[in-house]
This record gives sequence, C-alpha cells and structure tokens, in this order.
Amino acid sequence: MSTFEVTHPTLHKSIEKIIDFLPILEEFQGKIHLMIPSLIQIVAIILTFLVAFTTVTFINKTTPHKKTILLPFVQKISAETFALFTLIFMRTFFMLTEFETTWLDIAIVLTAIRSIPHMVNLTPLEKGSRRKVIITAWIILALMLTQNIMPLITFLDSTTFTVGTSTLTPWAVIKAIIMFTLLVTTVTKGTAFIERKFLKGNRKFSPSARTLIVKTSNIVGLTIAFLITLDIIGIDLAAFAFFGGALGIGIGFGLQKIVGNLISGMILIIDKSIKPGDVISLGDSYGEITDMHARYVVMRRRDGMEVLIPNETLMTTEVTNWSFNNRNVRIIISVGVSYDSDLEKVQNILQEIAIENDEIMQDPTPKALITAFADSSVNFELRFWLDDPENGLGAVRSQMYMDIWKRFKEEGIEIPFPQRVLHMKDAQ
Repeated sequence: MSTFEVTHPTLHKSIEKIIDFLPILEEFQGKIHLMIPSLIQIVAIILTFLVAFTTVTFINKTTPHKKTILLPFVQKISAETFALFTLIFMRTFFMLTEFETTWLDIAIVLTAIRSIPHMVNLTPLEKGSRRKVIITAWIILALMLTQNIMPLITFLDSTTFTVGTSTLTPWAVIKAIIMFTLLVTTVTKGTAFIERKFLKGNRKFSPSARTLIVKTSNIVGLTIAFLITLDIIGIDLAAFAFFGGALGIGIGFGLQKIVGNLISGMILIIDKSIKPGDVISLGDSYGEITDMHARYVVMRRRDGMEVLIPNETLMTTEVTNWSFNNRNVRIIISVGVSYDSDLEKVQNILQEIAIENDEIMQDPTPKALITAFADSSVNFELRFWLDDPENGLGAVRSQMYMDIWKRFKEEGIEIPFPQRVLHMKDAQ
C-alpha cells in the first residue's frame, strides 16, 4: 500500500476509477499521485482569487447607493484581503481533512505581504506607526516563508525569566502585547461604532445616557482585555495584591486629583446635572457643553474657543446651567426715560419692539414694567424670554438696545442722562 493511498484513500479510489476508464494512464499513476495534491491546491488558490476579485468588484459597483451597517466596512476591504481570509479558511478545512497545505501556505504568506499595507491603512495609527507595523509584519512573514520562524519561536518560548512568583517567557509577553493591542483596538473601535450607528441621534437615550453607556463599555472592555492579557502571560491575579496596595497609596497622595476628576465625571453623567448640549457659565466663560470625557468636559465659547473644564471643578464650583430643566432664559433690559415722557406710550413701545423680534419667545409674553422713579429718569425694565441660549445672549441684547434707540428717536422720547450745574462763587 502506497503512502498516497494511506493519506488520501478517497482520492486514491477516485484516481483508480479514472485509470480503469483510461488504462493508458496506469503507467503515470506514480506521477499522478505526486501531482494531484499540488494541482488541487493550485486550482483552489486560483478559484479563490477569482471569487475574491469578482465579489469585491460586484460589491463596489452594484451597491454604492445602499446604506447598511456593514457595507461601508466591506467596501473598504481589498480583493487581496478577501482572498487572504478565504485562503486561511480553506487551509483550515484542508488540515481537518489531513490534506497537504504546502502551496496554500505559500499563497497565504504572499497574499498577506500584499494585503497587510491595505489593512494597516484602515487603522487609526499615525503614518510613522503604520510603516513600523508593516515592516514588522513583513519580517515575520519572511521568516514564515523561509520556515525560520519556528526556531525563533522555540527559542523565545524556552527562555524564561521570573517576575515575583511567576515565570514568564519572551514569547508569552509578545503574544500578550499583540493580544492586548488587538483587544484595545477592538473595544475602542467597537464602542465608537456602536455610538455612531446606534446611540447618536437616538431619542430614546439622553446625551448623558449615551455618554454613560460608551464610557462604561470602554471601561468594562479595557478591564476584560487586561485580564485576558494577564491570563495569556500566566500571571496570577494574586500577584497584584502588593501592586494594588501601592496603587491605593498613590491614589491617596499623588493621584487624588486624577481619580477625583474620574469619579466626578461619572457622577455628572449619572445625575445629569451637566450634559452635552447644556449652556453654562462658569466664571467669565459662557458657552455650550459639546463633549464629556473621563477627566474633563469641553465647553465651546461664543468666540469659537474650546475650554477644557476639569470635572472636579464643576462639582465644587458654582455653575450656572442655563438649560438645566429647560432651555428658556429670561433677559432683562433696563432703560430710563425723561419725566416729560408719556409713560404708557413708552411701555407699549417697549413691548412692541420685543414682540416684533423673531428671536424672542411670545409665550410668556414680553412685558415692560416701571421699576423706579430715579433722580433724573423714570426707569423701565423690559423682560422677555429666549429658547436658544446656545446662540448667545449678547447679540439679542444688543439688537434690542439698538431697536429701542431708533424707536425712541422716531417717537421723540428722550433718554436723560445726569447733568450737573456748577456755581462759581465770586472771590470779591
């Protein structure tokens, strides 16, 4: 019984049937046994590339107008990348059937060399970091192609060093670093994808709830990634007992501000006292909260500048939230008129000016009230409401003063100002 008959009994029976049908091939039976495994792999490789290029071309040409969740990601995948994953799946199938995979291994390595730059360019890495990752991957693939990677892995896996009571190997550390990087990237991109596709613009979730979900997902994901990395290295979590005590002391002394900001950020998100979209004033700064992070919130001022406010500051300092329960803000404008003026006419004019302004809410109705009989004027207050404080209050206030000035000029209403008369005593 030949080796081919032992390793590939089903295929051997098929060849025997063909030889029975074509006896002329019997003298080439040995060569056929040698060529068939390679031919099957080569045909599989060719079909894989044909299917990959056809599929990618079809997706890019026939579905650009369709908007689905996975389509933008699928359209970015190159034909080489699609073929690479298909070849890896095919190699797994061949190994399960105990079939030779020599040519598939070579095709996988060569395809990976071609597709790695494209895959790395899809990551958020900087240009310099991408180049380093590509070069490192090419070196590993070159070692795999020349079958020199296994001795290197064996050497790295046989060299040991001790950390506390745990014995580690360089190969275990390398695997842990690679796995941790992949997990962190997956968690970061995954939460960003969920926020962009499912949470952003979803009215079922408030802005603070969306932020809480994203931050909680990030923290849980990073914690799981860290624990998985420790398990890959083989470090017992009990070994971190001393490290945990040292970390607690560090938090108590040097890191209390950082931890305070982290905890304050979580409290702000949970109690919803400050949330994205709120308009607040803190000290001399006035603006809209555009984003909330673990350590700080971002406030965009009216001049376009963005102010980073530590979360702890918002917890310990008096903050005016113009849109805490609702976005309505009352504005008061003070103006004085001469005692010779028709006070009822002045009151009606002020209310008319407010009613004619499109930016002012008409419910509640703007009101003009007499507040005082001063030394040189009768003082009025014009009170009205705005529902968009994020667009600024100063512009509306300035426009109202200008409209009042013009209307008083047209109606002949005098705005008095303090005057002083000096009597010079004669020296004689």
